[in-house]
Amino acid sequence: EWHKTLSIACALVRKYENDRQKKEVWTMSLDRESRHRDYVFGRMLACAHQIEQYAQKLSSEKRSTNAQKFQLHFSMKPASTWEQLEHRLQPYRARLGPKADWIEQELQNAMDKLSISDMSDQSLGPVYLLGYSHEIMFFSQEMQRRKELNQAKNTPSSESDDILD
Repeated sequence: EWHKTLSIACALVRKYENDRQKKEVWTMSLDRESRHRDYVFGRMLACAHQIEQYAQKLSSEKRSTNAQKFQLHFSMKPASTWEQLEHRLQPYRARLGPKADWIEQELQNAMDKLSISDMSDQSLGPVYLLGYSHEIMFFSQEMQRRKELNQAKNTPSSESDDILD
C-alpha cells in the first residue's frame, strides 16, 4: 500500500513540475547526475532506508526503518535529520560490513552532488519524493538482478547472504 501511495504521489509531483516548467524535466527513472537539492536528499534517504532494511533482512527483523520513521522530519529539516540518521546507521553498517559497499557507493554518489550550501535545514519540496522513489526502484531492480545472477551460479538464494555483494 505504501509503495502504491508513493507512486501516485510521485506521478502527481512529476506532472506538476513538468507542466510548471513546460517541458519534461523529470522522468520516472533514476537520474544520477541531478544536482537538484531536493532530489538528492530524497536519494540519500532511500540509501539510508536500504542499508537498514538489508541489515534487518539478514537478521530476520521486520520493522520500519529509521528513514521511514523520520521521513516527515527529514523533509522539514533535512541536514539535522540526516545527522541523526547517519548516527543511527552505524550499527547496521557495522553488521553488514562489505556486503553493503555498493549501497554506500550509491549514497556517496548522491552526496557528491550536493554543495556545502545545500546541506542546510531549508525544508524540502515534493521533488525529494521523486529522488526517494527513483532510488528505491533502482535498489529493487538491482537486488533482483543480483539474485538472478546468484541463482545462475547455482547458489540457492534462500541460503545466500551475498545477494547484494
